[in-house]
Amino acid sequence: MYVNEFSRRLGLPASKVRYYDRSGMYQGQRGANNYRDFTDNDALDAYLAQSLRSIDLSMEETTLAVRSYEPSQMYHWLTGRIGSLREEITMAQAKLERLEQLREFTVAYGTNLPREEVFPGRALQEHAVYSIRTFGSYTKVNDEVLEAAAALGGCMPYSYIALSIPGESFFRGEDPLPVGIGLGIREKNLERFGLTPSPVMDCFPGGPHLILFLEREDVFHLTCADLRPLLDGAAARGLRLRGDLTGRISFAREKEGRRFYCLSVRCRTEPL
Repeated sequence: MYVNEFSRRLGLPASKVRYYDRSGMYQGQRGANNYRDFTDNDALDAYLAQSLRSIDLSMEETTLAVRSYEPSQMYHWLTGRIGSLREEITMAQAKLERLEQLREFTVAYGTNLPREEVFPGRALQEHAVYSIRTFGSYTKVNDEVLEAAAALGGCMPYSYIALSIPGESFFRGEDPLPVGIGLGIREKNLERFGLTPSPVMDCFPGGPHLILFLEREDVFHLTCADLRPLLDGAAARGLRLRGDLTGRISFAREKEGRRFYCLSVRCRTEPL
């Protein structure tokens, strides 16, 4: 039978039947007019191809599976595909988590700007955060730092744009504050990649903390006044801030021809 009847019987578009034909899928012969005379076996091959294509196999992989592979080859090949798909699922889950985090940040920024209030942090209470500093005044770049930065750069979307400020500079009122910008990652995500924290990484331990959402045109020159709501928020709750400050930059937006960056800054707390 010719392509139009064959495709109707298959329930597939004629264009797809022709595509499979060009890929060398079918066994039926061509006549003197160069038209393919499709057979019942070609229908089986077309259905097999459609089934394999539905699970995102390439046309080359599908043709090999239908025409070339022995069962033992299929077993090893499918095992490899299963491993690859599991990796894709893991990465898709990471992307989903990142999207949900970004959505939460949009709510925080939209709700709290320009009031710049502070809130108890919950998401990171159980997990430490590690970051590396490669830009800004609070940084010291060497080969070990660059190696750690490369490791985190390969972990996206698990890693994010991180900000670091030494606590001692903030607590003694140093202006402008030393700011380091680089990449950060949660401890559990380091574990996902089988990475060991480098000694050159900053570590922000898990535990109760306060978080401040704000936006600034120049994040490299933050002042103590910018972060004063953290101190006020801690005092109002009968807490004190301790340790270094860390944060992340999640968005940028244009206002009146100027670019502003939306960021969060957090610091651990303890009772007075």
